[in-house]
Formats: sequence, structure tokens, C-alpha cells
Amino acid sequence: MIEKKQELFNQIQKVLETTGGLELVYGAFGDTPNMEGYVEKIIKPKEGGTFTKFYGCNYLFKGYPDKTIVEGIGIGKAFFSAIPREIILKSWLFKLSTLFLFLFQRKKFIHIVRTYFSIIHFHLMSKWDIPISEYNIVSKELKRAVDSVLDVESKKYKLDRKDDQGKTEEYDGEIIELLRDVFAFIYFFIDKDNAYRFRWQDIMEEMDKNILVNSPIKEINRLCKILISREYQIKHKWIKFRKMILVIMIFSPFFRRLVRDILLEINVEKVKFDEADWYFCQRRSGYDFRGIPISERLKEREKVDKEMGHYRIQQLTFKEPSGKETNGIQILPWTYDQA
Repeated sequence: MIEKKQELFNQIQKVLETTGGLELVYGAFGDTPNMEGYVEKIIKPKEGGTFTKFYGCNYLFKGYPDKTIVEGIGIGKAFFSAIPREIILKSWLFKLSTLFLFLFQRKKFIHIVRTYFSIIHFHLMSKWDIPISEYNIVSKELKRAVDSVLDVESKKYKLDRKDDQGKTEEYDGEIIELLRDVFAFIYFFIDKDNAYRFRWQDIMEEMDKNILVNSPIKEINRLCKILISREYQIKHKWIKFRKMILVIMIFSPFFRRLVRDILLEINVEKVKFDEADWYFCQRRSGYDFRGIPISERLKEREKVDKEMGHYRIQQLTFKEPSGKETNGIQILPWTYDQA
């Protein structure tokens, strides 16, 4: 174990001598203090996906939490959920007019919402243009399920129009285009934002497809209640989400069918936690993954860290007698308190 620690120290020192510093990812190992990770390398296998290898850890983290992209996603999420939640849902006038449009001017409602999400898509998604091949299995499986269902649904909305050359082409109804834009952003932020991805994986493990087939509203309500009961950080968001999605499902047979069919299409074996996912969930106090409190998860994490020889890396800055600042590191054992 001492030899492994020394080998890791020498490896990092060589990188520091060359680059002067390490790439830092805050919250890589959890949401409690001192959970930062230092990037050893980014891996993009030929078979697809993107993985981050952190120094001192044998498990590969799914995705690469690029700081610029993560900050950009925050803006997108605000437009995606915060504006509807904090503006529309908090005004009875907005709620009434939105409900009126939804019930009595459905096409106009769809057009307005599609315009809104197409702006999000253009100003965020198109700027990065990350190929789907670099997404990981959780996002890819959701995309496959959504595409499969929307391809079936789009056949019900086929219309004819002329393209720029005057040739007739088939056109998907605007509701399908809206859904493709919405889900494109969902794939993206699930792939780049592990906080939501881990919660999505957790709830997918709880899904009962037998109930879903016969009573999608009942099953979605049940899953939302589980999500809310396990949440500590953003419980208020899920409470409002539950109300919103249930109202839409009650009033829209199309949306009810869509949610049901997408969830039925998903291969849960591909999206549920694997060993690496579960490892990176164990030090997150904001949510009781699998209904297990963090105090119990830390016991399992402690065992794994000791068996696999994991270390916590801490980068330090030293000031030389000349006044020049240089970077160094400490290699520390993990501690397992919740503070």
C-alpha cells in the first residue's frame, strides 16, 4: 500500500513539473466537504462514451464535468424549469391563462412552448455540438427509448409541405419537434449533471412496469413520492414537478401515453446503478440513494476504499524564499464522517 501511495505521488509530481497544476473538479466524490477530484485523464473509448479518471480512484466516473459546460447547463436549467416553476406556477393569472391555452388553444400553446425550447436548444445545445457517440449509456438508452416512441407517434402527425426546391417532403407535427428539442436538452444535462443523473437512475430502479402498463398516472405518482421522500436538497422542486406532471397527464391522453410508452421502452438494466455509479453516490448527503441513509452508505464506501487502495488528493501551493509560488500535493486517506 505504501509503494502504491509513493508511486501515485511520483506520478502526480511529474505532471505538476510539466503543467504546474492539476485540473480540479469540485464535488467529484460527493457533496460533503473535501470531495474534490483531480483529473488524471479523459477517456473516450472507440465503442462510445466519455469517462473521467480521477487520481487516487480506480473507478471511472461517467462523463466529463467540464466547468464551462456545467455552468452553461445551469442557465439552460433555469429557463427549462425555474422560469415555469417560479413565475408561471406562482401566479394564478399565469396559471389560468396557461391552462386556458392548453385546453382550448392547444396548437397555439404547443407553438409558443416549442418557440421557447427551440431558443434554448439553439443558444445552448448548438454551441457545444457534442456527438451522441460521446454520451454515456444512461443518456443513450433514454434517447433510444424516446426516439423509438416519437418515431411511432410522428406517423400520426404526417403532413405535406414544400421544401426550398419545391419538392414535397414529409413533416412531423410541431408537437413532435417540440418533444425532440425538450428531450435533446434532457439527454445533455443528464449526461453532464451527475446530481440529476444519479436521481434518475435511482428512481428507474424503483419502476414497476406492470403498474405502469395499466395505470401510468398511479405509477408516476408513486415514483414521484419516492423521489420526494428521499430528497433533502431540492425537495421543493420535486413537489412542484409532481403536481405539474400529474396535471398534464390527467388532462392530456397523448402525454399520458407518451410517458408510459417511453418508460416501458427503457431497458432498466442499462440505466440502473453499476458498481462505479454506486461508488460515486455513497458520499452524497442530499439524497438517500436506494433509500439508504448516508451513514450506512459511508460504511460501505469505507470498506471499498480500503480494499481498493483509494486516496484523496489535495493540491497545495507553496511560496518559495524567492517569492515564487509552486504547487505540490498531499496524498491522504479518506475519512468517513458526514461533516
